[in-house]
Amino acid sequence: TLIVARTDALAANLLTSDVDERDARFCTGERTAEGFYRVEPGMAPVIARGLAYAPYADLLWMETGTPDLDEARAFAEAIHARYPDTMLAYNCSPSFNWKAALDDDRIAKFQRELGAMGYRFQFITLAGFHSLNHAMFDLA
Repeated sequence: TLIVARTDALAANLLTSDVDERDARFCTGERTAEGFYRVEPGMAPVIARGLAYAPYADLLWMETGTPDLDEARAFAEAIHARYPDTMLAYNCSPSFNWKAALDDDRIAKFQRELGAMGYRFQFITLAGFHSLNHAMFDLA
């Protein structure tokens, strides 16, 4: 059994509940008409959640909206400062606009640099989804 803990706090701006004291400092005090709690997204809540999950998870996954080595490094350094052996995961999504974020040289080195930071599981979730659908199409 492998326990993977994922956080989308980098972009998330809503929570369903404000009962977790670890989220309190990120809550704005506002609620939506539907009852969601507004929170400030960013690296601070990402790191806070990663540190909270680390003692209980085998692998930490911080979801990002762009391929960003600075964000990946900030997360890795914060986690490894307290939990040096924690394995990290990174979604190398084909949905990213890689060319808009990085030049060809940085793209070529991206995965190696992630690996050097401790990102032991680098994956493409969309590829798995497509291969699953292809197999089901063949089965049908």
